[in-house]
Order: sequence, then C-alpha cells, then structure tokens
Amino acid sequence: MAIIIPRERDFLVSKNMKKVITRFYLDQARYLVGDNVGEDVYLDVDYRIGNFEIIGKPSSDLKIQIENIGHDLVSRKHGVNFSDKINS
Repeated sequence: MAIIIPRERDFLVSKNMKKVITRFYLDQARYLVGDNVGEDVYLDVDYRIGNFEIIGKPSSDLKIQIENIGHDLVSRKHGVNFSDKINS
C-alpha cells in the first residue's frame, strides 16, 4: 500500500487560492408552455445566438403570447454574464 503525501507547495496553493467564477452565461433552454384549455408547446431559446423557436402548433392567441415571452427572455438574457450573481 502506497502512502501519498501531498507536496507542501500543492497544499499552500489550494489552501490560499479562492476560486471565483468569471463566466456564467445561459446557453440553451427549453420551456414547456401551456394554456387553460390543455394546449402545450415548447419554447426553445438559444441565449448564445439570441433567438427562439416554438415547437408545436399553438393557436394564434397562444402563439402571440409565447412570441412575446421569447422576445422578452432573449432581450434580457442574451449575452449577459451572470457570474456576479454566482459569486455574491
């Protein structure tokens, strides 16, 4: 059986070094959107590129609402670095 003794240098670096996340971006997400009559569709959002796609065939009223949500999500979260929220 071998006993592994860490080098003092390795211990000091890991003990004194504080890891800080410097990048935290949303990439892709899939949301399930439904209405009160049981119609369900998916909203796929690509935050990296800045676009969205509705998967399914929603009614025209539901489609308008989902498009508004998609535009809002992309405008608020496309290219936003959330690392400040992670580190606080």
